[in-house]
Amino acid sequence: PPSSSSSSFVLSCAGEAGPFQAMELLLSACENYLSSQSPVRALPYALTCLSLCQTYHSRTTHITAMLFLCRICLSLGLISRASSLLSELKKMVVGQCPVLLQGDYHVVVAKVTLAEQNERERETKGEREREEKEGEEERRREIALQSVSCSLKKSVDFFMKLDAHKRLVEVYHLQAMVYNMRGMRGERNAASRLFRELMTKR
Repeated sequence: PPSSSSSSFVLSCAGEAGPFQAMELLLSACENYLSSQSPVRALPYALTCLSLCQTYHSRTTHITAMLFLCRICLSLGLISRASSLLSELKKMVVGQCPVLLQGDYHVVVAKVTLAEQNERERETKGEREREEKEGEEERRREIALQSVSCSLKKSVDFFMKLDAHKRLVEVYHLQAMVYNMRGMRGERNAASRLFRELMTKR
């Protein structure tokens, strides 16, 4: 993982660079910290970048930073905050938005929906005393997982346009997991096969 000294160096460089170069530097650092599973360290970079975006009206970079912030919130277990950020993002993504960002947006939507469902299941566990209530929870679960599958399908469509293999690897992995949760073995196996095929090309 990046060290605290490298963090200070990046922030120092961002402060000395022009605003747009600084935003790119901050996003790169944020992504590196998220990749190394250090969401707390990624947070100041995302927030600093968002502040610059608002000052210099960089819409695309703003969306990217917001998506990073959603991922940070998810990693920290702040699911309701991530969901709230997605509601703000929806208005920005609809319309003229780069294809890659639209794909990224739908992946995050899928992850947030899945996290919300998992949280709901934890909260209701131990409270199910009647079969009727269990049936209701199962219906809610299936609706949530259908929504996740739909978001992942949209992200695949966007990423396929750009041959974004690295992103498709993650999506196929998520699809296989969700199909398995839904008991859809054929679809799970198909997603797993696509995942393995792309992994061999990396």
